[in-house]
Amino acid sequence: MKHSILTSAIWILLFTVGCNEVKNYDDCILQNVKEDMNTQAVNAIVASCRGKFPEHNKRSGSNYSNRNLTSDELTLLDGNARHNDGVFEVSMYNGNESLIITEILISVQTIINGVEETNLYREENISIKPKTTSEFTVNITSGDVGADYSWSVVLAKGF
Repeated sequence: MKHSILTSAIWILLFTVGCNEVKNYDDCILQNVKEDMNTQAVNAIVASCRGKFPEHNKRSGSNYSNRNLTSDELTLLDGNARHNDGVFEVSMYNGNESLIITEILISVQTIINGVEETNLYREENISIKPKTTSEFTVNITSGDVGADYSWSVVLAKGF
């Protein structure tokens, strides 16, 4: 816990020093969020960018909370997945220019006890930065031995 607080404090300090060059909220996020950052560090930078660019809150009308992606934004999510003993291993590319994906709802179809079933699974602890690929796992109900799996993104949230 002390390590993560110290790491967040260092990121905030580094962010504050480098933030003078950015001219808007989107640039602030894109220039300061790095691929190897943990969620806590990303959230600290987002909070700092919000403080530096409060007009973004008025423009977005979202009070900086997650929002549902539009259908156009959803089409920019692409990925593949594989089933491994009750776990769906997903590799997801976020093709959006400035949205960080923080939550995703996927639909998984397979055969369970001889019957085709579709189940929904939500993953809320992700952070897929713009124009990057990230991996995450989702615990699912396994299908019959040898069953095929198909999946799709139903909903995603981000900021």
